[in-house]
Amino acid sequence: MLSNYHIHTARCHHATGTEEEYVLRAIERGLKTIGFSDHTPYFYDGDYVSPAKMSISEMPDYFNTLLYLRKKYKEEIDIKIGFETEYFPKFFDRLIEEYRKFPLDYVILGQHIVGNESTDDMINSFLPTSEGKYLTRFVDQCTEALETGRFTYFAHPDCFNFVPKGREDEELAEFEYERLIRAAMRTETPIEINLCGVRCGRYYPNPRFWKIAGKLGAKTVIGCDAHAPEQVADSGEIKIAMRLVNDNSLNLIEDFPLKNPCI
Repeated sequence: MLSNYHIHTARCHHATGTEEEYVLRAIERGLKTIGFSDHTPYFYDGDYVSPAKMSISEMPDYFNTLLYLRKKYKEEIDIKIGFETEYFPKFFDRLIEEYRKFPLDYVILGQHIVGNESTDDMINSFLPTSEGKYLTRFVDQCTEALETGRFTYFAHPDCFNFVPKGREDEELAEFEYERLIRAAMRTETPIEINLCGVRCGRYYPNPRFWKIAGKLGAKTVIGCDAHAPEQVADSGEIKIAMRLVNDNSLNLIEDFPLKNPCI
């Protein structure tokens, strides 16, 4: 691994370590480029406060800190500044306007919530469900997000925790996974094998999803999804991811263009 664009900071309330510690670990492990993509701040209805995202007021410090480190370590590593961004249709345009105030390099799509986080229609992607209509809603929302053209890549695209009860559900899952992968391919958005899922023993990476991705030839990246400095480019986790790549003949890529989300 020479690059990784999925690193968090303590501002998201569930990561540890300083930004400089992440940078130093990346240099130690031979990375040439890293991108910080902490959970984006967002706008919400009422007085809702997300428990897992930075606040709007923290954005200046986020950029100032990373711009300082970019300059300090410019001879050793290239530092990009991004966000892991969900697509909440009700608030997304307002968020893009906020992004335009800062020197943002990219955003990655990380859809943890179906619907809008602060409204009654929200569904947590991580909670297991056998309701196929919710998987369809997840794919619809992610497809709409991809079609905005603002996302550099798609983090953990297989994170919706759908639990088939029988063959009919399995066929639905395969249909929806293929529909989502084709949407990523159509919009030229690489999809991510997520090392946090590997690290935490989660239900993703989902073998059924990646088997389809391999057959379709979707461009694939590996993302550390680091929430602590020692999780940057962990060789054991990468080895497991590479087994998935090889078993499914995935189209793994290292270099890809960063899309400016504000254009």
